[in-house]
Amino acid sequence: ELQEYVVRCILPEPRDSRLYKAMMPVAMSWWQEVNGEERPFLEALVKVAATARAELLSVDASARPAPTKAARLAWERGALELKTIGACSFDMGDVAGLSWPTMAKACEDVLGQHDVATSVGCQLEGHALHALWRLFSALVAEVSRTFAMRELLVLTELRLSRCRAGETSRGLEVDNGGLLPDNRREVSLRMLLSTDSSATGPPATMALRAKDGDASISFPLQVGSLCAWWSRQTFYQFLGGERHIAVSCWGIVPQKADGLIV
Repeated sequence: ELQEYVVRCILPEPRDSRLYKAMMPVAMSWWQEVNGEERPFLEALVKVAATARAELLSVDASARPAPTKAARLAWERGALELKTIGACSFDMGDVAGLSWPTMAKACEDVLGQHDVATSVGCQLEGHALHALWRLFSALVAEVSRTFAMRELLVLTELRLSRCRAGETSRGLEVDNGGLLPDNRREVSLRMLLSTDSSATGPPATMALRAKDGDASISFPLQVGSLCAWWSRQTFYQFLGGERHIAVSCWGIVPQKADGLIV
């Protein structure tokens, strides 16, 4: 019965598709979550299927990360924390060679009137966020080198979110796990950019429970600072950040079915 529900929700994808295989374990979890009630179960499955379909498209467009000297310098300052506690913070302000106000303006242009947006094709020369994406790509390359994760790729999109006054993260979140299909994310990266040149002080904090909750840590986020953590093992909460834009990217490890492993 669950199989038929999943087939209905993933149309026109076939039964043997990646989306079907990703949805089946999730369907069993959601069936228990809604106590076997058909209507909320189907509504949840439709939403999850849409999310999973978009995530698989992101995986298909991923690229091999490319190192840079600037990222290597920053990485050497913070890599030990990622090794020992599963999360770290980098100050990119004096090594990235980027104009943060210019990057913030480019992000504002992408967001427009929206609070959340995804900018795709960032790996392309001439893209408004290409320079910013290269920074994320280079840091993913450092993770790949340090931890011998040769199959690690970087998404070619950046997720932007506008931080509003009085709003905060919806409790602890995890980037890969819970009641959603495996999105291949292995390392998460988030940076903060200011939309107000008069803002001072640490505008936001990343609170994390790393190593499956065995280690707790928080990082104050200044403009130009970047947090990295293991996507599967770390629960996080983003606090504050009014008048700022959060920029996120991920390093992923594709599965054999994705057709990206050589």
